[in-house]
Amino acid sequence: MKTFVLLGFLCIIFIDTHAQLTDAGKTAIVNAHNKLRSTLAQGKYNISGDIRRAATNMKMIGWNDDLARDAYRSIYQCPANIGRPNPAETGANIRVVDAVGTQGPDEYAKEAVAFWEKQFQDKGWPVNNTVANLAAQGLAEATQMAFSLTGAMGCGVQKCGSKVATVCYYKFPLKNDYLIYEMGTVCSSCPDFHVCNQPTGLCTYQQVGK
Repeated sequence: MKTFVLLGFLCIIFIDTHAQLTDAGKTAIVNAHNKLRSTLAQGKYNISGDIRRAATNMKMIGWNDDLARDAYRSIYQCPANIGRPNPAETGANIRVVDAVGTQGPDEYAKEAVAFWEKQFQDKGWPVNNTVANLAAQGLAEATQMAFSLTGAMGCGVQKCGSKVATVCYYKFPLKNDYLIYEMGTVCSSCPDFHVCNQPTGLCTYQQVGK
């Protein structure tokens, strides 16, 4: 019994500390998400001349350590197939690429986020603003980044042989019958317990990341 408890403790330490992102890396990832979300919220997001309308309810996203730990737990043992999060109330973006030299977790994670957002630039934004429609166009990861109801995220990175996996978990998953965001006057329909951050146009919770 004592051996089991000790091994369990060591396993937890391994999960929480191995191949994790630096504070600078976490900040860069969150900032990349909020830059996209702010540009959308203010009606300035440009896709080849198509300027998206402003958002009434776009939340500011924050880092959540619990989501980051869960994301890393999904990949630290290098599974053949990376599973989706359980419960289903959590969304996920996943990217697996070839390992490159001495590149670290921060760089892989930042590249993954840029790759996901670029889906909008590469494939456009359909007229229909629903989750189901955008996901069907190969925009699922970009859509998860832009989904207005998502207020928290966390990521993990793991090298597995010649590959590196980046997984980001999101507090609110994509739901097919939901709009990506409500179009209208900036910040005019912020959710309960949120206030408008005027410089960004984002709805900010009193403790971002919850």
